[in-house]
Amino acid sequence: MSVRISVKARIDVMGNGATEYRASDHQCFKDVLVVRGNENPSSQFDLLEVVEITPRSQVEYDPKIFGGELGPYKV
Repeated sequence: MSVRISVKARIDVMGNGATEYRASDHQCFKDVLVVRGNENPSSQFDLLEVVEITPRSQVEYDPKIFGGELGPYKV
């Protein structure tokens, strides 16, 4: 049996927003949090400060840059 995934999927279950899975190469993309160490943490869990959220669209790339083709998945 072979299975070929050819649809784009979008899930939003945890983290910093939705994750999009690209059909052409099965890569996933989400917004990127740019952080730095918190200079004055209020607790042991307050270690990072988010300084920028870079949109997913700015970190996506053309899947053709690596060439090749995904083969079928055989069970």
